[in-house]
Amino acid sequence: MRWIRCPAYVVVFALAVAAGWTPSTAAPLWECGANCVKKPDLEALQPVIQKLLRDARPGDQAPWRSSSGRSGNVHLVEGGEQVKETTAKVRITVAQGKSERDWFTFRYRRDPKRGWGVVG
Repeated sequence: MRWIRCPAYVVVFALAVAAGWTPSTAAPLWECGANCVKKPDLEALQPVIQKLLRDARPGDQAPWRSSSGRSGNVHLVEGGEQVKETTAKVRITVAQGKSERDWFTFRYRRDPKRGWGVVG
């Protein structure tokens, strides 16, 4: 598998297309409701994810909150720099009422020259 560094919204879009989403079969991604990733969410998540990948150990988590009103936690499930791994798995949760639910899980790979990026 070839390592590709791209923003998370590109991965989400690619997954939606792979699942059969087309403009004629569903609402646009920006109108997709609770599972939609909005630009403010990405802007809030990226620094939290990068900090966890760099500084945390598996099992650690950090809160995130975006200007869209969404919030939750980012969990480092496995890997990361602190355990000297070049791969990692990150789970993102979103608050739903008084609880939170799993939202997305991404795998990352660290390139020595470019840093951490989503594996796609």
